[in-house]
Amino acid sequence: MVPTLHHISRSLPLIIILQVLLLLKSITGDSKPNIASQYCINSTRNYTKNSQYQNNLNTLLKDLVSHATKTKYFNTSKGESTPSDKVFGLFFCRSDIDTRLCNDCVQSAAYEIVKRCPGRKTSLIFYKECTLRYANRYFSNHPEEYDAWMTWRSVGNTSYPSKIEQVLPSIMEFIIMNASYQAAYRGFATREADLSRGMNLYSLAQCTPDILGLQCEKCLRFAYKDLIDDCCRSQTLAILRPSCMLIYDTAPFYVLRPPPLLPSSPLSPDSGGATNKNNSVVYYIIRAGIPAAGFIVLLLCAVIAFYVHGRRKKKNNNNLEKDNATIESLQFDLESIKLATNNFSNDNWLGRGGFGIVYKVKL
Repeated sequence: MVPTLHHISRSLPLIIILQVLLLLKSITGDSKPNIASQYCINSTRNYTKNSQYQNNLNTLLKDLVSHATKTKYFNTSKGESTPSDKVFGLFFCRSDIDTRLCNDCVQSAAYEIVKRCPGRKTSLIFYKECTLRYANRYFSNHPEEYDAWMTWRSVGNTSYPSKIEQVLPSIMEFIIMNASYQAAYRGFATREADLSRGMNLYSLAQCTPDILGLQCEKCLRFAYKDLIDDCCRSQTLAILRPSCMLIYDTAPFYVLRPPPLLPSSPLSPDSGGATNKNNSVVYYIIRAGIPAAGFIVLLLCAVIAFYVHGRRKKKNNNNLEKDNATIESLQFDLESIKLATNNFSNDNWLGRGGFGIVYKVKL
């Protein structure tokens, strides 16, 4: 059955409601953080229970959790009494997830890291959505201070291993360079590639904001080497390092995307970022405008449909009134009929029909 304008006008409010619900779902999200693994650094001197280092660590973790409600990257330190009791820490969340999921991830990480690495003065914990780390020494701007990394892979295998192996080098090169040097990206980039009809490969690269540029590229290339070693049968594969991550998946997994920039115009670490800033502003204007424009178009379609339906109904009523008037105009009284048939004269007799004798009349 072909849908008519009447059917479409009746279903438009439902379509609008579904569009709003899908938009809200994509904004708020409904996932939970996924823990990957912890990395407890061995040390000859661990902290003791109820020590000043533990007190400083507890204060630092609370501070990290409180900042996760408003930012996706934060580093700080606690303790000024003696250098041996000072603790440094940071967290970073994936740029595409919402603030609520970031906060949930950091809260879980702060709880799990002391439970899984008791007494350790240096520890990391990896989630698919965030990374949290602390140490008894300053480590910011030093992404490869120690070789800690984690591989996350799916249980199921993909049906396109050779195709993934074919497209992966170019897609990884793109996101590594853009995450490292595009100022508007702030260490985050995504890219899709076609694998087969209806099947794409989704990839993500991210560095912490304190190592953008050459250090970010170096970290991501280490991650890419680890990823290639395990490629390419898994549907999902992630390499999580202390200051960067690389992920690919045959299903879409990132929610938000950074402003799209051309791969042929990478911004060097020491050049200005005015062009990228303008691109970013235009991107967010477009991103906000497209859903609003779509909603307005749907609303206008609904108004037009209701208007056309009303006009059609009014036209049908007018035609009915006209038909009734025509029928009434064809009704005659008996005297007029007698006059028109010459008092039912046989000269005007035509024959017999289903309702009786038929006469010729002269009006």
